[in-house]
Amino acid sequence: ELQVLAASPAGVSPEQRARVSGLAGLADPAFPDWDPSIVGAPPAVLAALLARWLAHSQAIAAAPEILGEQAPWRDAVAFSLAVAGSATPHVVLDPTLALAPHAPLPVAWDPTVDARIVRGAITDPDGRLGYTPYPFVQARLERLNRRLAGHERPSPARTGCTGQPPAQVLILGMHRSGTSLLASLLASTGLHVGAEEDFPPADAHNAKGYFELLDVWAIDEALLRLAGASWDTPFDGHDVALSADARTRLTVRARALVDRLDRQGPWVVKDPRLSLLLPFWRPLLAHPVAVLVYRDPLAVARSLAARDGFDLARGVALWERYNRAALAATDGMPRLVVAHRDLLERPRVTLEHLVDGLATAGVRGVVVPSAETIAARVEPALDHHRPGDVVAGPTLTDAQHALLATLERARARADSSCEVRPRSL
Repeated sequence: ELQVLAASPAGVSPEQRARVSGLAGLADPAFPDWDPSIVGAPPAVLAALLARWLAHSQAIAAAPEILGEQAPWRDAVAFSLAVAGSATPHVVLDPTLALAPHAPLPVAWDPTVDARIVRGAITDPDGRLGYTPYPFVQARLERLNRRLAGHERPSPARTGCTGQPPAQVLILGMHRSGTSLLASLLASTGLHVGAEEDFPPADAHNAKGYFELLDVWAIDEALLRLAGASWDTPFDGHDVALSADARTRLTVRARALVDRLDRQGPWVVKDPRLSLLLPFWRPLLAHPVAVLVYRDPLAVARSLAARDGFDLARGVALWERYNRAALAATDGMPRLVVAHRDLLERPRVTLEHLVDGLATAGVRGVVVPSAETIAARVEPALDHHRPGDVVAGPTLTDAQHALLATLERARARADSSCEVRPRSL
């Protein structure tokens, strides 16, 4: 699945190029130097590319005099030939795969495929493998990036109980609302959260890390893309419309992921997209428990403005869309609601409340961690966009005020009735 190559050749003369292209049967000797940095494509497409690549490499190896001193670049030259094509149709690869521009965009591509990966020259200054638009490929690349960077640790010991399905805790909430902080705190209670390599790395916008399970992210990204949507341009309605084939493939993936997590005992996952996509996941869960974290809408909007350049009105509208969807999707299931400010201002008391609520909802084996553990995960100074920081801002609509009031009321109580269903679902 992984093949390591050198960078594209430098200094191949026009005469050498003409002889190599003639050997490969190319009509145009001026084939470009395609950089074999990252290729991620559906297996059938990539298989055609790899077959041609291998054939060209073998042909060049049989005539070493053609490249002379450039012989060490044989595989990279063969890759250029494979992409440039021959009498057979060109292999069409998406230019956003971090490959040099080489072919037009395909008419359609399927975000549900688990493409293979070819890794070659690394051009990222941090040594990270490049971007691909295929979500499942990107999840694998990110996991490999974490391993290459040395970010790998054992998963927590199993804490599950017998006699009932393990609890499946889902963290919902709008982006920039404290979902990562909440996931970090709940992971410290004993819930299984995965290994460090399973999450995107920390960055300037989230210094403590994202705690966003890559496998969940990949499924959610594929769901959004199939709906013609994205995290910041949500689809309309309460459930994403999918073809039967796409729904089957993604359901198989999601069910396998849930089964794998269930083997670790009670677990917690976080992805703000779950606020929109829980209707897809909920039928696959035997013992779901929702924890919804919300933040002041203007603080969210300012955070989005700083990170993504969104105007404040758009940020507030997204806040409303996510929180409405989360409340609707969790109706009738065990649900706890927590305010972002409580996580920062009184983290231990808030975590104690959450642990009590989780226990009432049938989550076993969770405990309140030490004060030192909590202090290491909570840094109020990282809250850069407080409600009163900026005087000017969009005026909330009556509906948005009412939604905020609903969240505030839900914060004061816990709807934690237990919902446990047979494992066969």
